[in-house]
Amino acid sequence: MRNLLLRIGLVAAFWPVLLCTAMAAESNVASMLGDFVSSYAPAHAETIDVCVELSIASPGETWYVVLPADGDVKLLGEAAIAPVFTIKLSWETLSRIHAGDLTAFTAAAKASGEDTAPLEFESHQGAATLRDPQGTILGFLQHFFALGRPERILLGEEHSRVVHGAHAIPLYYASGFRSAWYRINDGEHLNEPGDTNPFPQAFIIISGRGTAKIGESEVEVKAGESYYIPPGADHILTPAAGEWLELIWLAWGEGA
Repeated sequence: MRNLLLRIGLVAAFWPVLLCTAMAAESNVASMLGDFVSSYAPAHAETIDVCVELSIASPGETWYVVLPADGDVKLLGEAAIAPVFTIKLSWETLSRIHAGDLTAFTAAAKASGEDTAPLEFESHQGAATLRDPQGTILGFLQHFFALGRPERILLGEEHSRVVHGAHAIPLYYASGFRSAWYRINDGEHLNEPGDTNPFPQAFIIISGRGTAKIGESEVEVKAGESYYIPPGADHILTPAAGEWLELIWLAWGEGA
């Protein structure tokens, strides 16, 4: 009974704090999204009519960003047209993105479709009518959630998430092109045997040293070197003992 009363007392003591935190989160969502709209709208050069639904868990708000053909981007509390994409993320993730501590791309990064990420997106029926559905949503993630111009991405382990076994920050994506920053710490390795891609790739080593298995070849790698990865080849990177590797990854061609 005493323990029960103690728990009730603790809940009663912290309830105002929890309530205030929830209210602050709710009031802050519109402000953060408004900042993104204000920053994005002047640079918006698309000529598409698209509505993107933003579902913010905790406090459980839903907003809609309308990208009309006239470029007058709007943030609405109700959908003016059927959303083509839904983006789901928490208030905490939105706050980190707003602070520049995490990019939307990094929050959405996955090694496979079965993985879960802090930011998830899904397409609706209307996406099929777009000329480039994947490019549209990737472009939205890359540019809408970036405050200020020119757009800046902070590099470093503290701004990354572990994807494919190493600390990753996706950089720039376009049709037929991908890029990312990686840091591989001692005891980690990037990719597994069989993690191949049907398009050309390259590793650009910018710090550290280690070993790379590319196809059937195994080579020692170090800062100041770049390695081409043929389509369909294994590409596994492992730091030397007590070392780390930092690199830029590039991919291009059909399917990238």
